[in-house]
Amino acid sequence: MPDLATSLTRLFVLAYMSQTVARIGERLIPSGAVSQKVRTSIAEWLSTAAGLGLGFAADADILAELGLPFQPPIVGVLLTGLIVGQGGRFLTSWIAGLPRPGSGEPGHAKDGH
Repeated sequence: MPDLATSLTRLFVLAYMSQTVARIGERLIPSGAVSQKVRTSIAEWLSTAAGLGLGFAADADILAELGLPFQPPIVGVLLTGLIVGQGGRFLTSWIAGLPRPGSGEPGHAKDGH
């Protein structure tokens, strides 16, 4: 089992790849064919689909690696794919909100910084 830093790096790579797939898909839509709102929605769906596909292909389950295994294990892979599909910015915010050892609150160090 890889260490947490390796697992998180792997997730950021998958998140970047899912965003890249979404951007490429969005560029394939002819200019003026749909509104910007529709283009944005299509890009979000493409990113989510790519995140799910990449999560399954990589068998990524960050929740199990954090000590939160689901039964059946495919649930953790599915949830990880959904997180990855939201892209790097969302992943960064999600990780920042996780409880840290020795702190009583998510995302806060023991000394309050």
